[in-house]
Amino acid sequence: VHVGKGDLPPTAVRKVVGDKLYVGYTVNSLEELKAAQDLPIDYLGFGAIYPTTTKEDYELVGVEALREAVRISQKPVVCIGGIMPYRVEEVIKAGCRNLAISAGILGFEDVKKATEEIKRAYSKALKQLLLLGKTQ
Repeated sequence: VHVGKGDLPPTAVRKVVGDKLYVGYTVNSLEELKAAQDLPIDYLGFGAIYPTTTKEDYELVGVEALREAVRISQKPVVCIGGIMPYRVEEVIKAGCRNLAISAGILGFEDVKKATEEIKRAYSKALKQLLLLGKTQ
């Protein structure tokens, strides 16, 4: 279950689902990320990393903030916002291993091809990091 700012608070969601489901929560700044560390959640969605077409009202945080979010968070970080096949390498190099992708797949006529491109880009970026000894 992914909880956004306009949804029920993560604490209320956790009471409903217990430990049966993962609960994630969206944050849009490093300050919010720090404040969310004690919430009863399993992961944090962080973004928008890039301009996005799936939301009208969003805050752009950028890749450097993503790098810092991954470094300081005690919970897994999922990067969100504008993740396209050609941007996968950059977010992987920033330390993020979990990607939320919507328009980067559904925005293409051939969603299977778009998915395959993302998988290739993800694997390639991870292999490059492994070769460099930077697995984080």
